[in-house]
Amino acid sequence: MKLNISLLDGTARTFDVHPGTTTGDLKTKARSVFGQPVYAFALPNGACVKTPWTLVASLDVQHDDYILAVIAPRPWIFTNAQAFATVSAHGAVMAWGMKACSPNHAALQLQLANGVQQIYSTSGAFAAVKSNGAVVTWGCSLTGGCSMAVRDELTHDITHVGSTNFAFAAVKQMGAVVTWGQPDCGGESCAVRDQLALGVQTIFSNATAFAAMKSSGSVVTWGKPECGGESADAQDQLTAAVQHVYSTVRAFAAVKGSGAVIAWGDPFFWGL
Repeated sequence: MKLNISLLDGTARTFDVHPGTTTGDLKTKARSVFGQPVYAFALPNGACVKTPWTLVASLDVQHDDYILAVIAPRPWIFTNAQAFATVSAHGAVMAWGMKACSPNHAALQLQLANGVQQIYSTSGAFAAVKSNGAVVTWGCSLTGGCSMAVRDELTHDITHVGSTNFAFAAVKQMGAVVTWGQPDCGGESCAVRDQLALGVQTIFSNATAFAAMKSSGSVVTWGKPECGGESADAQDQLTAAVQHVYSTVRAFAAVKGSGAVIAWGDPFFWGL
């Protein structure tokens, strides 16, 4: 099914909706396209949906319907475990909290003075996506606050960012993925570099591992092996037709188009 999402100014885009797509997924997709966080959706029947876990297929909408995205009012506030950050109407960032999590260098503050559209976080760092697709990071270097090793790949074309507690993964317009942060918690993705070079649509994560869903319906994983970063035992079932991925702290579960559920990761956290 396809749905058209529009803003109050008349801007509209068409999005693919699969059986497992939730309103939270749709908010994430709309945010990456419109550059603004979505607070709720107004449906053709007048209903307003705010919750992120509702299946779109359960809503009173039909193929090719138009729904209105209600943009969250500014200032937007983002958090990690040690600090806050806000984005003003002009895209300027102000942060406060632990000194190590604040943008305390003049050059960094200049980059955050305007144009910021969205902020993502790990436990001790922030990553801001600007209107030109560039990413600016700050905070604890051990949790992704320093992105110098991949800075040339973060200057443009970034659409959205995923995070574990200790690392970031940025998705580019053509579906390539750039990772940084603590290597064993998702910051290092060399083992699956070729699989992440093209076609990634969405990044899912738990505390220490990532799962990337590609346009082909396949899933690629990396990070802490015991927490779902290693999916070899389930890989034959993750090569196609995956609609959505869910997570606990140390495991993942993928829902396929057939309704089948494939789980992997720490068995004590339901990675069967």
